[in-house]
Amino acid sequence: MRVKVCFMCREYVPLLEDNYINKEKLEKFDSLHSGHPVQIVNEEELENKREWKPFL
Repeated sequence: MRVKVCFMCREYVPLLEDNYINKEKLEKFDSLHSGHPVQIVNEEELENKREWKPFL
């Protein structure tokens, strides 16, 4: 699964297609983390996944 991560806050949000609730979460994530270093990666690429928290 692809996720968008914020390296400053150590948070991530999954990228799901055709999901309206996820689209709203992604827009909120983008607005809260604007100006932070963000990147889209595969979920398995996250090092020490326990240190990352999902964006709610």
